[in-house]
Amino acid sequence: MRNIMVGGAFITCLLVAVGAFGEQGTVTENETNTTFQVRKNFGGTPYILVGVGAREALGTINVYGGGMYLGEKQAVAAWQAYLTGRFAKAGLVNNGQPDFAKIGTSAAGRHFMVYGRMPRCIDMSFVRDVRADQVSEAYEEAWERLSLDRAAAGEALNQFMAAVNYPVGNGQHMLIRTVGNTIFVDMPGHATKVAGNRTLVTALWQNYFGARPLQRPLRDGLMSKLSNLHALVGH
Repeated sequence: MRNIMVGGAFITCLLVAVGAFGEQGTVTENETNTTFQVRKNFGGTPYILVGVGAREALGTINVYGGGMYLGEKQAVAAWQAYLTGRFAKAGLVNNGQPDFAKIGTSAAGRHFMVYGRMPRCIDMSFVRDVRADQVSEAYEEAWERLSLDRAAAGEALNQFMAAVNYPVGNGQHMLIRTVGNTIFVDMPGHATKVAGNRTLVTALWQNYFGARPLQRPLRDGLMSKLSNLHALVGH
């Protein structure tokens, strides 16, 4: 209360405290002009935004703006393990501080996004109408590109493909979230829980962050705000 009585002092302290937690409020993906909250709850769990990017078709047509989220508690623990392990060994940490630009374009950073032990969610905000068969075909193309072991993916693959076989309209959202081996698919008007397996879950995130991703600019964009996650360390 004493700070409140000193003109401007309390406001200054508040701004410093907020800044310690990284970006606040919302972030806009510039190509699609889609906006994402920095912190959101999915399934009752707090998540933090770690990147935004645009999905393009035919090189110039924007399909959706994507916001990539990680479950805060588990992601902080995984991040700390990578800082002292894989990131440090790759020379991506200097004097205890991560080099976010290098991590966001490195194999070690991509490994974190695919294999780190944490919940993940990609929020796709569409800026054009997409038919159900176009959504399904995008995933079928991904499985071919990634050489997915369909036998290992098993029945979970069939359930997932049925779950995404719906149209998405301009202004609507499609969300894919994984918690362990469970996959949550939220399409407009349809929500599905798939009891998946490690093969399918890994392929889902390799599609965005692997060596052969859906699109490299999208991949880099979805890792461009890892500083938001780092800001949670120690809090």
